[in-house]
Amino acid sequence: MLVRSDLKGQGLGRLLMSKIIEYCRRQGTREIVGEILAENDDMLRLASRLGFTLEPDRETGTIRARLILN
Repeated sequence: MLVRSDLKGQGLGRLLMSKIIEYCRRQGTREIVGEILAENDDMLRLASRLGFTLEPDRETGTIRARLILN
């Protein structure tokens, strides 16, 4: 997911991620996994606030974000 740079800081990313999580839960999805660039501090903070666990992926140099859905 990308948000245009001129729209950042307005809560759009949080809104979109919340909608995705809600939709996946309704569909019975078990988990959401994504890759975040290690230097993308804003997205790492957002993922953490939304309950994702963050683990470095040494092979790709990215951060793997994982959210278990019940």
